[in-house]
Amino acid sequence: MHDLGAQKLDVKKVKDRILKCCKNKPGLSDVAQIVDMALEFNKCKFALAWEGNQHLSSTLDLGQIKEDAPILACFGDLKIDGDFFSRYHDDWQPMLFIDGTLTCNNIVKGGMFLVVRGDINLTGYYVGDNNEGYLRVSGAFNGAGFVPRLRDKLPTEEYIAGGVKAKSFSIVDCSDHQLKKYFVPEVIAGGWSAVNIDEIINFAKAGKSIWKERNHPESETKLTLPPLVERPADPTNLGTIGPLTKLKEELLSAITAALQASKSNNPVDCFSEFVNHELETHGQENAIVLPGGTKLDGDLILENFAPWAGQSKVSAIVCLGDLEVAGDILNKTLEHGPMLFVKGSLTVNSLHKAGSTVIVLGDLLASELVIGEYNDGLLRVAGDLKAAALLSLDHDCYVAGETKAPYFHSDDCIWRDHLSEHVFSDDADDCPDAGLLLRCFKAGLPIFELSGSEHQ
Repeated sequence: MHDLGAQKLDVKKVKDRILKCCKNKPGLSDVAQIVDMALEFNKCKFALAWEGNQHLSSTLDLGQIKEDAPILACFGDLKIDGDFFSRYHDDWQPMLFIDGTLTCNNIVKGGMFLVVRGDINLTGYYVGDNNEGYLRVSGAFNGAGFVPRLRDKLPTEEYIAGGVKAKSFSIVDCSDHQLKKYFVPEVIAGGWSAVNIDEIINFAKAGKSIWKERNHPESETKLTLPPLVERPADPTNLGTIGPLTKLKEELLSAITAALQASKSNNPVDCFSEFVNHELETHGQENAIVLPGGTKLDGDLILENFAPWAGQSKVSAIVCLGDLEVAGDILNKTLEHGPMLFVKGSLTVNSLHKAGSTVIVLGDLLASELVIGEYNDGLLRVAGDLKAAALLSLDHDCYVAGETKAPYFHSDDCIWRDHLSEHVFSDDADDCPDAGLLLRCFKAGLPIFELSGSEHQ
Protein backbone atom coordinates (compact mmCIF):
# COMPACT_ATOMS: atom_id res chain seq x y z
CA MET A 1 0.00 0.00 0.00
CA HIS A 2 1.26 3.49 -0.85
CA ASP A 3 1.93 5.90 1.97
CA LEU A 4 1.81 9.08 -0.08
CA GLY A 5 3.02 11.39 2.66
CA ALA A 6 0.35 13.88 1.61
CA GLN A 7 -1.46 16.23 3.98
CA LYS A 8 -5.13 15.87 4.83
CA LEU A 9 -6.80 19.19 4.12
CA ASP A 10 -10.37 20.43 4.09
CA VAL A 11 -11.79 19.39 0.74
CA LYS A 12 -13.51 22.75 0.12
CA LYS A 13 -10.24 24.63 0.61
CA VAL A 14 -8.45 22.30 -1.79
CA LYS A 15 -11.23 22.73 -4.33
CA ASP A 16 -11.01 26.52 -4.12
CA ARG A 17 -7.25 26.41 -4.56
CA ILE A 18 -7.52 24.14 -7.60
CA LEU A 19 -10.04 26.45 -9.26
CA LYS A 20 -7.78 29.43 -8.59
CA CYS A 21 -4.86 27.60 -10.22
CA CYS A 22 -6.96 26.74 -13.28
CA LYS A 23 -8.57 30.14 -13.77
CA ASN A 24 -8.11 31.44 -17.34
CA LYS A 25 -5.81 28.54 -18.23
CA PRO A 26 -6.35 27.11 -21.73
CA GLY A 27 -8.08 23.74 -21.80
CA LEU A 28 -9.24 23.94 -18.18
CA SER A 29 -12.50 25.89 -18.49
CA ASP A 30 -14.70 23.04 -17.21
CA VAL A 31 -12.52 21.94 -14.29
CA ALA A 32 -15.08 23.28 -11.78
CA GLN A 33 -17.68 20.82 -13.06
CA ILE A 34 -15.14 17.98 -13.06
CA VAL A 35 -14.18 18.69 -9.44
CA ASP A 36 -17.86 18.76 -8.46
CA MET A 37 -18.36 15.34 -10.05
CA ALA A 38 -15.38 13.96 -8.14
CA LEU A 39 -16.89 15.27 -4.89
CA GLU A 40 -20.25 13.77 -5.79
CA PHE A 41 -18.71 10.31 -6.10
CA ASN A 42 -16.89 10.57 -2.78
CA LYS A 43 -18.44 12.46 0.17
CA CYS A 44 -15.25 12.46 2.26
CA LYS A 45 -14.62 15.83 3.93
CA PHE A 46 -10.87 15.92 3.37
CA ALA A 47 -8.56 15.84 0.35
CA LEU A 48 -4.94 14.76 0.07
CA ALA A 49 -2.41 17.40 -0.97
CA TRP A 50 1.32 17.76 -1.60
CA GLU A 51 2.96 21.14 -1.32
CA GLY A 52 5.70 21.91 -3.84
CA ASN A 53 7.43 19.60 -6.30
CA GLN A 54 7.18 15.88 -5.54
CA HIS A 55 9.46 13.01 -6.57
CA LEU A 56 8.21 9.43 -6.11
CA SER A 57 10.84 6.71 -6.37
CA SER A 58 8.50 3.98 -7.61
CA THR A 59 5.31 3.35 -9.56
CA LEU A 60 2.20 5.13 -8.29
CA ASP A 61 -0.87 2.90 -8.34
CA LEU A 62 -3.96 4.72 -7.11
CA GLY A 63 -5.58 1.37 -6.44
CA GLN A 64 -3.05 0.84 -3.65
CA ILE A 65 -3.36 4.08 -1.68
CA LYS A 66 -4.26 3.90 2.00
CA GLU A 67 -6.50 6.92 2.26
CA ASP A 68 -10.00 7.34 0.85
CA ALA A 69 -10.30 10.87 -0.54
CA PRO A 70 -12.05 12.45 -3.54
CA ILE A 71 -9.03 14.53 -4.58
CA LEU A 72 -5.27 14.05 -4.62
CA ALA A 73 -3.59 17.38 -5.44
CA CYS A 74 0.04 18.20 -6.12
CA PHE A 75 0.72 21.94 -5.96
CA GLY A 76 3.91 21.69 -7.98
CA ASP A 77 5.53 19.26 -10.42
CA LEU A 78 5.07 15.51 -9.95
CA LYS A 79 7.87 13.19 -11.08
CA ILE A 80 7.42 9.42 -10.80
CA ASP A 81 10.36 7.03 -11.29
CA GLY A 82 8.09 4.40 -12.73
CA ASP A 83 4.55 4.25 -14.06
CA PHE A 84 1.29 5.86 -13.04
CA PHE A 85 -1.61 3.37 -12.87
CA SER A 86 -5.28 3.97 -12.25
CA ARG A 87 -6.84 0.93 -13.84
CA TYR A 88 -10.19 0.85 -12.09
CA HIS A 89 -13.09 1.47 -14.42
CA ASP A 90 -15.21 3.30 -11.85
CA ASP A 91 -14.97 6.93 -10.80
CA TRP A 92 -14.37 6.51 -7.08
CA GLN A 93 -10.58 6.70 -7.25
CA PRO A 94 -9.25 10.15 -6.32
CA MET A 95 -9.20 12.83 -8.95
CA LEU A 96 -5.55 13.76 -9.49
CA PHE A 97 -4.73 17.44 -9.93
CA ILE A 98 -1.19 18.58 -10.73
CA ASP A 99 -0.35 22.28 -10.63
CA GLY A 100 2.72 21.75 -12.79
CA THR A 101 4.24 19.05 -15.00
CA LEU A 102 3.61 15.31 -14.70
CA THR A 103 6.64 13.18 -15.59
CA CYS A 104 6.74 9.37 -15.54
CA ASN A 105 7.30 6.34 -17.74
CA ASN A 106 3.80 5.19 -18.70
CA ILE A 107 0.24 6.11 -17.77
CA VAL A 108 -2.67 3.67 -17.67
CA LYS A 109 -5.86 5.50 -16.77
CA GLY A 110 -9.32 4.10 -16.15
CA GLY A 111 -12.29 5.90 -14.63
CA MET A 112 -10.38 8.49 -12.60
CA PHE A 113 -10.19 12.18 -13.54
CA LEU A 114 -6.78 13.73 -14.32
CA VAL A 115 -6.16 17.49 -14.57
CA VAL A 116 -2.65 18.78 -15.33
CA ARG A 117 -1.87 22.50 -15.39
CA GLY A 118 1.47 21.98 -17.13
CA ASP A 119 2.76 19.32 -19.53
CA ILE A 120 2.65 15.53 -19.44
CA ASN A 121 6.09 14.11 -20.26
CA LEU A 122 6.41 10.35 -20.70
CA THR A 123 9.22 8.08 -21.81
CA GLY A 124 6.59 5.53 -22.84
CA TYR A 125 2.87 5.43 -23.57
CA TYR A 126 -0.41 6.82 -22.32
CA VAL A 127 -3.16 4.17 -22.59
CA GLY A 128 -6.79 4.62 -21.65
CA ASP A 129 -8.50 1.72 -19.92
CA ASN A 130 -12.21 0.98 -20.22
CA ASN A 131 -14.66 3.76 -19.26
CA GLU A 132 -11.81 6.26 -19.07
CA GLY A 133 -12.63 9.39 -17.09
CA TYR A 134 -11.92 13.02 -17.90
CA LEU A 135 -8.49 14.25 -18.95
CA ARG A 136 -7.65 17.96 -19.05
CA VAL A 137 -4.15 19.27 -19.80
CA SER A 138 -3.30 22.94 -20.19
CA GLY A 139 0.15 22.16 -21.55
CA ALA A 140 1.33 19.62 -24.11
CA PHE A 141 1.62 15.85 -24.18
CA ASN A 142 5.03 14.35 -24.97
CA GLY A 143 5.79 10.64 -25.16
CA ALA A 144 6.12 7.57 -27.34
CA GLY A 145 2.39 7.45 -27.99
CA PHE A 146 -1.04 8.63 -26.87
CA VAL A 147 -3.79 5.96 -26.94
CA PRO A 148 -6.83 7.39 -25.13
CA ARG A 149 -10.24 5.83 -24.58
CA LEU A 150 -11.98 8.93 -23.19
CA ARG A 151 -15.70 8.62 -22.63
CA ASP A 152 -16.44 12.25 -23.55
CA LYS A 153 -14.98 11.69 -27.05
CA LEU A 154 -13.83 15.29 -27.47
CA PRO A 155 -11.34 16.32 -30.17
CA THR A 156 -7.82 16.19 -28.74
CA GLU A 157 -7.28 19.93 -29.01
CA GLU A 158 -10.18 20.53 -26.62
CA TYR A 159 -8.61 18.67 -23.70
CA ILE A 160 -4.85 18.96 -24.36
CA ALA A 161 -4.48 22.66 -25.08
CA GLY A 162 -0.77 22.50 -25.89
CA GLY A 163 -1.23 19.69 -28.38
CA VAL A 164 -0.14 16.07 -28.59
CA LYS A 165 3.53 15.92 -29.59
CA ALA A 166 3.47 12.20 -30.25
CA LYS A 167 1.75 9.64 -32.41
CA SER A 168 -1.81 9.15 -31.25
CA PHE A 169 -4.88 7.07 -31.93
CA SER A 170 -8.16 6.97 -30.00
CA ILE A 171 -9.45 3.46 -29.32
CA VAL A 172 -12.99 4.65 -28.59
CA ASP A 173 -15.36 2.76 -30.91
CA CYS A 174 -12.52 1.72 -33.19
CA SER A 175 -12.73 -1.27 -35.52
CA ASP A 176 -10.47 -4.31 -35.57
CA HIS A 177 -9.38 -3.17 -39.02
CA GLN A 178 -8.14 0.13 -37.62
CA LEU A 179 -6.24 -1.66 -34.88
CA LYS A 180 -4.54 -3.94 -37.41
CA LYS A 181 -3.73 -0.96 -39.59
CA TYR A 182 -2.06 1.24 -36.97
CA PHE A 183 -0.67 -1.12 -34.29
CA VAL A 184 1.82 -3.97 -34.39
CA PRO A 185 0.09 -7.36 -33.94
CA GLU A 186 1.59 -8.08 -30.52
CA VAL A 187 -0.34 -5.28 -28.78
CA ILE A 188 -3.73 -5.90 -30.40
CA ALA A 189 -6.45 -7.59 -28.35
CA GLY A 190 -9.37 -6.74 -30.63
CA GLY A 191 -13.05 -6.61 -29.75
CA TRP A 192 -14.06 -4.96 -26.49
CA SER A 193 -10.51 -4.71 -25.12
CA ALA A 194 -9.04 -3.25 -28.34
CA VAL A 195 -5.43 -3.33 -27.13
CA ASN A 196 -3.37 -5.40 -24.71
CA ILE A 197 -2.36 -2.79 -22.15
CA ASP A 198 0.17 -4.98 -20.36
CA GLU A 199 1.90 -5.73 -23.66
CA ILE A 200 2.06 -2.02 -24.49
CA ILE A 201 3.79 -1.42 -21.15
CA ASN A 202 6.21 -4.27 -21.95
CA PHE A 203 6.96 -2.65 -25.32
CA ALA A 204 7.68 0.63 -23.56
CA LYS A 205 10.07 -1.02 -21.10
CA ALA A 206 11.88 -2.67 -24.02
CA GLY A 207 12.06 0.60 -25.94
CA LYS A 208 9.95 -0.84 -28.77
CA SER A 209 7.36 0.96 -30.85
CA ILE A 210 3.73 -0.17 -30.86
CA TRP A 211 3.06 1.65 -34.14
CA LYS A 212 3.04 0.45 -37.70
CA GLU A 213 5.09 3.36 -38.92
CA ARG A 214 4.00 3.52 -42.55
CA ASN A 215 0.29 3.29 -41.70
CA HIS A 216 0.07 5.87 -38.98
CA PRO A 217 -2.88 8.25 -39.53
CA GLU A 218 -0.75 11.36 -39.03
CA SER A 219 1.38 10.42 -42.05
CA GLU A 220 -1.53 9.72 -44.38
CA THR A 221 -2.69 12.12 -47.06
CA LYS A 222 -6.25 12.24 -48.29
CA LEU A 223 -6.61 10.94 -51.82
CA THR A 224 -7.95 13.49 -54.28
CA LEU A 225 -10.15 11.93 -56.93
CA PRO A 226 -11.73 13.55 -59.96
CA PRO A 227 -15.52 13.66 -59.64
CA LEU A 228 -17.74 11.45 -61.74
CA VAL A 229 -19.19 13.63 -64.48
CA GLU A 230 -22.55 12.24 -65.51
CA ARG A 231 -23.77 12.59 -69.11
CA PRO A 232 -27.51 11.90 -68.76
CA ALA A 233 -29.09 10.41 -71.87
CA ASP A 234 -32.80 10.50 -72.71
CA PRO A 235 -34.14 7.17 -74.03
CA THR A 236 -37.60 8.57 -74.74
CA ASN A 237 -37.10 9.46 -78.40
CA LEU A 238 -35.49 6.10 -79.20
CA GLY A 239 -38.65 4.06 -78.57
CA THR A 240 -42.33 4.22 -77.75
CA ILE A 241 -44.21 4.76 -74.51
CA GLY A 242 -47.11 2.60 -73.41
CA PRO A 243 -48.76 0.91 -70.42
CA LEU A 244 -46.47 -1.52 -68.60
CA THR A 245 -49.32 -4.01 -68.06
CA LYS A 246 -49.64 -4.66 -71.81
CA LEU A 247 -46.12 -6.12 -71.80
CA LYS A 248 -46.78 -8.77 -69.16
CA GLU A 249 -47.20 -11.84 -71.37
CA GLU A 250 -44.34 -10.84 -73.65
CA LEU A 251 -41.93 -10.38 -70.75
CA LEU A 252 -42.86 -13.61 -68.97
CA SER A 253 -42.71 -15.62 -72.22
CA ALA A 254 -39.30 -14.15 -72.99
CA ILE A 255 -38.01 -15.26 -69.58
CA THR A 256 -39.23 -18.82 -70.14
CA ALA A 257 -37.64 -18.97 -73.59
CA ALA A 258 -34.33 -17.55 -72.36
CA LEU A 259 -34.05 -20.02 -69.50
CA GLN A 260 -34.91 -22.95 -71.77
CA ALA A 261 -32.14 -21.87 -74.12
CA SER A 262 -29.69 -21.21 -71.30
CA LYS A 263 -26.26 -22.84 -71.39
CA SER A 264 -26.67 -23.52 -67.68
CA ASN A 265 -27.75 -27.07 -66.80
CA ASN A 266 -30.19 -25.97 -64.12
CA PRO A 267 -31.23 -22.36 -64.62
CA VAL A 268 -33.50 -21.10 -61.87
CA ASP A 269 -36.53 -18.98 -62.68
CA CYS A 270 -35.88 -16.26 -60.14
CA PHE A 271 -36.84 -13.73 -62.80
CA SER A 272 -40.62 -13.99 -63.30
CA GLU A 273 -41.65 -13.25 -59.72
CA PHE A 274 -39.92 -9.89 -59.82
CA VAL A 275 -41.48 -8.94 -63.15
CA ASN A 276 -44.85 -9.79 -61.61
CA HIS A 277 -43.98 -7.68 -58.59
CA GLU A 278 -43.15 -4.71 -60.80
CA LEU A 279 -46.45 -5.17 -62.65
CA GLU A 280 -48.41 -5.33 -59.41
CA THR A 281 -46.67 -2.29 -57.97
CA HIS A 282 -46.43 -0.11 -61.08
CA GLY A 283 -49.04 -1.62 -63.38
CA GLN A 284 -50.81 1.71 -63.86
CA GLU A 285 -47.62 3.39 -65.05
CA ASN A 286 -45.82 3.37 -68.38
CA ALA A 287 -42.82 1.71 -69.95
CA ILE A 288 -40.42 2.96 -72.61
CA VAL A 289 -40.12 0.19 -75.20
CA LEU A 290 -36.87 0.25 -77.17
CA PRO A 291 -36.23 -1.80 -80.32
CA GLY A 292 -33.46 -4.38 -80.33
CA GLY A 293 -30.11 -2.92 -81.34
CA THR A 294 -30.71 0.40 -79.58
CA LYS A 295 -27.58 2.39 -78.74
CA LEU A 296 -27.81 5.04 -76.05
CA ASP A 297 -25.07 7.68 -76.12
CA GLY A 298 -24.35 8.84 -72.58
CA ASP A 299 -25.28 7.60 -69.13
CA LEU A 300 -28.62 5.98 -68.38
CA ILE A 301 -29.72 7.51 -65.07
CA LEU A 302 -32.03 4.77 -63.84
CA GLU A 303 -33.85 6.85 -61.25
CA ASN A 304 -37.47 7.81 -60.62
CA PHE A 305 -36.39 11.45 -60.51
CA ALA A 306 -34.81 11.33 -63.99
CA PRO A 307 -36.66 13.74 -66.32
CA TRP A 308 -37.56 10.98 -68.79
CA ALA A 309 -39.20 8.98 -65.98
CA GLY A 310 -41.18 11.80 -64.41
CA GLN A 311 -42.50 13.41 -67.57
CA SER A 312 -44.48 10.38 -68.76
CA LYS A 313 -44.90 8.43 -65.50
CA VAL A 314 -42.41 5.83 -66.69
CA SER A 315 -41.51 3.02 -64.26
CA ALA A 316 -39.68 0.68 -66.66
CA ILE A 317 -37.47 0.52 -69.73
CA VAL A 318 -37.93 -2.58 -71.88
CA CYS A 319 -35.54 -3.31 -74.74
CA LEU A 320 -36.79 -5.96 -77.18
CA GLY A 321 -33.28 -7.09 -78.13
CA ASP A 322 -29.70 -6.02 -77.51
CA LEU A 323 -29.05 -2.70 -75.76
CA GLU A 324 -25.79 -0.79 -75.85
CA VAL A 325 -25.19 2.07 -73.43
CA ALA A 326 -22.13 4.09 -74.45
CA GLY A 327 -21.62 5.21 -70.87
CA ASP A 328 -22.69 4.01 -67.44
CA ILE A 329 -25.99 2.86 -66.00
CA LEU A 330 -26.43 4.59 -62.65
CA ASN A 331 -29.07 3.79 -60.03
CA LYS A 332 -27.84 5.12 -56.68
CA THR A 333 -31.15 5.31 -54.79
CA LEU A 334 -31.12 2.37 -52.40
CA GLU A 335 -34.87 1.82 -52.10
CA HIS A 336 -36.21 2.11 -55.64
CA GLY A 337 -35.76 2.97 -59.30
CA PRO A 338 -37.29 2.09 -62.69
CA MET A 339 -37.01 -1.49 -63.89
CA LEU A 340 -34.64 -2.22 -66.78
CA PHE A 341 -35.60 -5.30 -68.80
CA VAL A 342 -33.36 -6.33 -71.72
CA LYS A 343 -34.48 -9.29 -73.87
CA GLY A 344 -31.06 -9.51 -75.49
CA SER A 345 -27.58 -8.63 -74.27
CA LEU A 346 -26.63 -5.45 -72.43
CA THR A 347 -23.35 -3.68 -73.16
CA VAL A 348 -22.24 -0.90 -70.82
CA ASN A 349 -19.16 0.72 -69.33
CA SER A 350 -20.11 0.37 -65.65
CA LEU A 351 -23.36 -0.68 -64.01
CA HIS A 352 -23.94 0.73 -60.54
CA LYS A 353 -27.35 -0.34 -59.36
CA ALA A 354 -29.14 -0.16 -56.04
CA GLY A 355 -32.94 -0.24 -55.68
CA SER A 356 -33.86 -0.96 -59.30
CA THR A 357 -34.75 -4.35 -60.76
CA VAL A 358 -32.39 -5.08 -63.67
CA ILE A 359 -33.10 -8.17 -65.79
CA VAL A 360 -30.93 -9.18 -68.75
CA LEU A 361 -31.95 -12.27 -70.71
CA GLY A 362 -28.77 -12.34 -72.78
CA ASP A 363 -25.24 -11.54 -71.64
CA LEU A 364 -24.21 -8.60 -69.49
CA LEU A 365 -21.00 -7.17 -70.93
CA ALA A 366 -19.39 -4.42 -68.85
CA SER A 367 -16.00 -3.01 -69.77
CA GLU A 368 -15.59 -1.76 -66.20
CA LEU A 369 -17.42 -2.62 -62.97
CA VAL A 370 -20.77 -4.13 -62.07
CA ILE A 371 -21.80 -3.02 -58.58
CA GLY A 372 -24.96 -4.09 -56.77
CA GLU A 373 -25.69 -2.06 -53.65
CA TYR A 374 -28.10 -2.75 -50.77
CA ASN A 375 -30.86 -5.36 -50.63
CA ASP A 376 -33.92 -3.60 -52.04
CA GLY A 377 -33.04 -4.15 -55.70
CA LEU A 378 -31.76 -7.12 -57.67
CA LEU A 379 -29.77 -8.16 -60.73
CA ARG A 380 -30.75 -11.11 -62.91
CA VAL A 381 -28.72 -12.31 -65.91
CA ALA A 382 -29.85 -15.34 -67.93
CA GLY A 383 -26.64 -15.46 -69.96
CA ASP A 384 -23.03 -14.78 -69.00
CA LEU A 385 -21.66 -11.81 -67.12
CA LYS A 386 -18.34 -10.31 -68.13
CA ALA A 387 -16.79 -7.37 -66.26
CA ALA A 388 -13.61 -6.14 -64.61
CA ALA A 389 -15.30 -7.15 -61.35
CA LEU A 390 -18.73 -7.99 -59.95
CA LEU A 391 -19.15 -6.52 -56.47
CA SER A 392 -22.28 -7.33 -54.51
CA LEU A 393 -22.63 -5.02 -51.51
CA ASP A 394 -25.39 -6.90 -49.71
CA HIS A 395 -27.22 -7.21 -53.04
CA ASP A 396 -29.22 -9.97 -54.71
CA CYS A 397 -27.29 -11.01 -57.83
CA TYR A 398 -27.96 -14.13 -59.93
CA VAL A 399 -26.16 -15.13 -63.13
CA ALA A 400 -27.51 -18.27 -64.80
CA GLY A 401 -24.53 -18.50 -67.15
CA GLU A 402 -20.85 -18.03 -66.44
CA THR A 403 -19.52 -15.15 -64.36
CA LYS A 404 -16.40 -14.07 -66.21
CA ALA A 405 -15.27 -11.61 -63.58
CA PRO A 406 -13.81 -11.62 -60.09
CA TYR A 407 -16.91 -11.91 -57.90
CA PHE A 408 -17.09 -10.64 -54.34
CA HIS A 409 -20.19 -10.75 -52.15
CA SER A 410 -20.80 -9.35 -48.67
CA ASP A 411 -21.91 -12.78 -47.44
CA ASP A 412 -18.67 -14.46 -48.44
CA CYS A 413 -15.86 -12.02 -47.83
CA ILE A 414 -14.39 -9.41 -45.54
CA TRP A 415 -14.14 -6.39 -47.81
CA ARG A 416 -11.09 -4.98 -46.06
CA ASP A 417 -9.16 -8.14 -46.92
CA HIS A 418 -9.69 -7.64 -50.65
CA LEU A 419 -10.16 -3.96 -51.44
CA SER A 420 -7.88 -0.94 -51.38
CA GLU A 421 -8.08 1.64 -48.60
CA HIS A 422 -9.11 4.24 -51.17
CA VAL A 423 -12.59 2.77 -51.72
CA PHE A 424 -13.72 3.16 -48.08
CA SER A 425 -15.20 6.53 -47.19
CA ASP A 426 -14.18 6.27 -43.54
CA ASP A 427 -11.48 4.32 -41.79
CA ALA A 428 -14.06 2.70 -39.50
CA ASP A 429 -16.22 1.46 -42.39
CA ASP A 430 -16.21 -2.25 -43.16
CA CYS A 431 -18.14 -1.89 -46.43
CA PRO A 432 -16.77 0.02 -49.44
CA ASP A 433 -18.36 3.13 -50.88
CA ALA A 434 -19.83 2.29 -54.29
CA GLY A 435 -19.16 5.79 -55.58
CA LEU A 436 -15.51 5.58 -54.56
CA LEU A 437 -15.20 2.20 -56.26
CA LEU A 438 -16.27 3.76 -59.55
CA ARG A 439 -14.21 6.91 -59.12
CA CYS A 440 -11.04 5.01 -58.24
CA PHE A 441 -11.47 2.55 -61.10
CA LYS A 442 -12.11 5.30 -63.64
CA ALA A 443 -9.12 7.26 -62.32
CA GLY A 444 -6.89 4.25 -62.96
CA LEU A 445 -6.27 3.54 -59.29
CA PRO A 446 -6.24 -0.03 -57.98
CA ILE A 447 -9.44 -1.00 -56.19
CA PHE A 448 -8.00 -4.26 -54.89
CA GLU A 449 -5.34 -4.83 -52.27
CA LEU A 450 -1.96 -5.56 -53.82
CA SER A 451 -2.29 -9.21 -52.84
CA GLY A 452 -5.49 -9.31 -54.87
CA SER A 453 -4.25 -7.25 -57.83
CA GLU A 454 -4.53 -10.26 -60.11
CA HIS A 455 -8.30 -9.82 -59.95
CA GLN A 456 -8.20 -6.59 -61.96
